[in-house]
Amino acid sequence: FYVRKGPAWRFAGLDSLRKIKLGAIQDYTYERNVDVYIRKNAGSDRILLTKGNDALLSLIQALRIGRIDAFIENAPVVRSVVESSGFVGDVEPAGHTKGLDLYVPMSPRVQGSRRLVREFDRGLTRLRSGGRLEAILKRYGLVDWRGKEPATRKGGSQE
Repeated sequence: FYVRKGPAWRFAGLDSLRKIKLGAIQDYTYERNVDVYIRKNAGSDRILLTKGNDALLSLIQALRIGRIDAFIENAPVVRSVVESSGFVGDVEPAGHTKGLDLYVPMSPRVQGSRRLVREFDRGLTRLRSGGRLEAILKRYGLVDWRGKEPATRKGGSQE
């Protein structure tokens, strides 16, 4: 969650959302309980949904002019948009949910998908062992997820 710089609302669980007008990107998935809250309140004065190529930029601008009290979005994405748009110092983090795991899906019905999964895994292993993955992630303010127990998928990668 992000707010205007300075003393402001902070995320303290789902109940704390009822005290603010929240901005979110239409049709995005954030975290199950937050998704339910957004769906239940869509169309009310508690939620502002944006869409399109500049949806996050629209949320940042809505926050800056006071149309919303906070918005929810992935931290590295916010950091990138804030830096590229010149709004550094205008917004700050206000807490987070547990988040979601991200996957690169490959359908077993698509010819060659198993080969692509193996190539992806080998490439990731090479990047990691050579230190290149850490350098790439660092540029985006991220850390290697390797310490996290991976989800095992039948016939797929465990990365």
